[in-house]
Amino acid sequence: MSCHIWLVRHGETDWNLEGRIQGHTDTDLNENGRLQADRLATRLRGQRFDAVYSSDLKRARDTATPAAQALNLKVGLEERLRELNFGAYEGLKSADVRAKHPDWFKRFISTKPDFEIPDGESYRQFFDRVVGGLESLAERHPNQRLLVVTHGGCVSCALRRALPPSEKSRPLAIGNTSVTRIEIEVGEACVWRLLESEALNGALRP
Repeated sequence: MSCHIWLVRHGETDWNLEGRIQGHTDTDLNENGRLQADRLATRLRGQRFDAVYSSDLKRARDTATPAAQALNLKVGLEERLRELNFGAYEGLKSADVRAKHPDWFKRFISTKPDFEIPDGESYRQFFDRVVGGLESLAERHPNQRLLVVTHGGCVSCALRRALPPSEKSRPLAIGNTSVTRIEIEVGEACVWRLLESEALNGALRP
């Protein structure tokens, strides 16, 4: 049994434009982000989905809501699909963190699994949280099709889990409201397959 999941990054926020680190901070969509959410709903109208889920943060919920309404479905909230907890660095501009804490920033962008953010979480904790959340949804919805609105970091975790070993280092460009389609086969060990992603430089269709 497998679950087909359409993963969508939330719409644009002012903090996206300003280059500020959002993480668990509950920021709002800006005007363009709301337009993106409406365009996503138009794009998905006529598609068949069995359920819609979202991170519980407002920027994701407000992106998911127009699409859910177009699909005549309700939005279920999943806290495990929040962005990485950036702790002490939330609200700061990435450029300022790079300038004031260059050694920390160098370790941060290295994405080593056990690198932990002050007052936040490690990449390993984040990856396990997101992957576990998506596998839980797949187990709850075998042979169904889900729309899941989440965050750029979460989409990145899903891609790293689903990509074949030779592709895991591919650069990612996860734009606001971009779509990534994955399939999770449920069993003793969940099997992930990447079907297509707008976050990759060219779609991958194994």
